[in-house]
Amino acid sequence: MTLDQVAAAMDVAPSTVSRMENGRSGIRTRDVRLLLDLYQVTDEATRQGLILLAEQARKRGWWVRYGNQLEKPYRDYLSLEAGAVACRTYQPQVVPGLLQTEDYTRALIEGFGLYDYGEEEAQALLAVRQQRRRALDRPEPLRLWAVIDEAVLRREIGGRAVLRDQLDYLLECSHQTNIEIQVLPFSAGAPAWNGGPFILLELPEPADLDVLFLENAAGGLYLEEPDEIELYEKAFNLLRATALPPKESREMITETAKDLA
Repeated sequence: MTLDQVAAAMDVAPSTVSRMENGRSGIRTRDVRLLLDLYQVTDEATRQGLILLAEQARKRGWWVRYGNQLEKPYRDYLSLEAGAVACRTYQPQVVPGLLQTEDYTRALIEGFGLYDYGEEEAQALLAVRQQRRRALDRPEPLRLWAVIDEAVLRREIGGRAVLRDQLDYLLECSHQTNIEIQVLPFSAGAPAWNGGPFILLELPEPADLDVLFLENAAGGLYLEEPDEIELYEKAFNLLRATALPPKESREMITETAKDLA
């Protein structure tokens, strides 16, 4: 169907449909139902999943109060993360955001050479990072599986004392039942994946969707096509198979922290 045909069926302007399709405006639940009928989507699980997403998207999340200080791709990510049931991530450079201490995050913000953050924006980024961690402690906590490179343990972001506290916090988190941390050691040789960091989010039923988020200098990129998701799932499985098991990873984190004393 053309844009004009869809707009006529919805009794709206073509520009309204265009804004919906490009994520530039919200979409009402009744419009989702209308479009599902228009496009002859009959699978009930798919229909209910999309309707649920539309309902959730209209709720104001805690991140809304920081709207003026955060880029839209980051706000979109926060919305998805808040509604996810599981997260798998590979981080070759820094500690995953959900596991960062306040001092470590502050050092990262201060060290971002590409961006000239003002004090208000820096404080907002710091507050958001700390707020995100609550997902790991909620009544039905987010399940987090993180593979981090050994370089993350040794890069002295913020100095030795800040890194030492960060490693101690990683050890503390690794004992939570909903968190699994694996370290990819230098001794593993050539990495099983050299495509950079990524995050795989699993959304709850009935949406039953996986979303891939790739961080980049422009803000981020979302992918959700099945073949794209499958590629990164294979990459994550290769990385976790090559990385140290959780117990040995804790031992490496402990030894590295001791070296920083």
